[in-house]
Amino acid sequence: MRPLLILALAALPVAAQQPSRQTSDDDYTRYELLAPGSAKFRILYEVTVTTPGARGAWRRGSARAHQNREIVYFLRQPETHAFDLYHDYTESRPGVSTYINVVRAGSTVSAPSAMNLDTGEPVPFEVLKGEAITRAGLDVSNVTPQTEAVVFRFPPVQPGMSVRLRISETYTDSVRYTVRDGELVWSRPVSGRPRNWLDYREPPKKRTR
Repeated sequence: MRPLLILALAALPVAAQQPSRQTSDDDYTRYELLAPGSAKFRILYEVTVTTPGARGAWRRGSARAHQNREIVYFLRQPETHAFDLYHDYTESRPGVSTYINVVRAGSTVSAPSAMNLDTGEPVPFEVLKGEAITRAGLDVSNVTPQTEAVVFRFPPVQPGMSVRLRISETYTDSVRYTVRDGELVWSRPVSGRPRNWLDYREPPKKRTR
């Protein structure tokens, strides 16, 4: 019995030393391409570690870039009350096959489009309103006859895989983006993303394959 007892006691420190599974939130990766001839690029990586008691973090080299943080606005002339925007979105939840953007009350949406950044293929979409949103079984709460949503559809995400989209839309909002008493007014809340960029220029032209 004594040898068995010694083996059991010796195993205890090993088990205690097993690291906890690392958990994190708000991952962000930025790639800065250096001169093409150098075949080099610089990576800026930010992450919030949520593992209890963690004193550091490790990053798997095989992890793909995950971009859900930035949204870029291109403001058109203020008298048009119109602005373009685009943002990237990474979906990794198995079985998910839609991205839904609910239009804010008071705004109108036009020219929505999206691209699958993994394949370069366009992502089909439809604009639904009121009862059509409910009939489609979409996860949208407090639907009224005026509620409008842009629905982007893609093949269901497979376990262990992900899909990355680049979504573009144009909005017009005469209350939140206007000129009032000679001053430019932008009162559209941007709390949905940690980083928001405003660019008072025409958006870049879309490239075709």
